[in-house]
Amino acid sequence: PGVDVQGRVLGIAVPLAPSGRNAGGEWYDSGVGFAATIADIAPLLARMQQGEALQRGWLGVQFDPAWLGPGAKVVAADPRGPAHAAGVQKGDVLLQVGGVPVRNAPHALARISACLGGDALALVVRRADGTEAALGPVVLADAPWSEQQVKKDAETPASFSLPEPQQGR
Repeated sequence: PGVDVQGRVLGIAVPLAPSGRNAGGEWYDSGVGFAATIADIAPLLARMQQGEALQRGWLGVQFDPAWLGPGAKVVAADPRGPAHAAGVQKGDVLLQVGGVPVRNAPHALARISACLGGDALALVVRRADGTEAALGPVVLADAPWSEQQVKKDAETPASFSLPEPQQGR
């Protein structure tokens, strides 16, 4: 109120690894910046002022990387996760997240990762028998610490050596 924020952006330093997991200091100087408009920050500030610790949201599913879409095919639903509690099953194809049609697994992960623990999402899945089911709202959990850790071989490092040229090529 009373503040002119036309075209201004408030940047928040939030290092993330390319996989969307939290990252450590190795990503602070990666040359990638993240910012959010000030209008998007007010609800987050209110939650933090109430003492809430904001964590990345976690649905608790793994998707089939070979499934090209449409949708994202579930290969596992963690028994501790909100998806399992809502009835998501192995073999389901996630068709919608929060009312948005899912193109593929990376798109589904981006939609889910944009949410925080405690946020609620409506899901639509297609079952193995071809029927569709609306689930939710599903309240995302805070991402477990094990999900936030950088896993070896899970992503490309910030720098890597180039392959040596082969003779004759």
